[in-house]
Amino acid sequence: THITVTTVGEYRALPADQLAEAFRRYTTSPVTADADPASALETALKHQGDGVLFCAGSLYLAAAVKESIENRRE
Repeated sequence: THITVTTVGEYRALPADQLAEAFRRYTTSPVTADADPASALETALKHQGDGVLFCAGSLYLAAAVKESIENRRE
């Protein structure tokens, strides 16, 4: 298991590095922080292996991930 965190939007968003630190306190899995959602998706895909990739967060994150996936297809 590998965890990748990112930040979406500026308003009220917790910076990715601070979010990663919070995850590290509660897991022994490796945690990567990337402030750019598209880059974070690429990082998560690299670590996915044969497993399933889960994306959890806000609707803003879902929109950013959807856009990144569509851009990868082009």
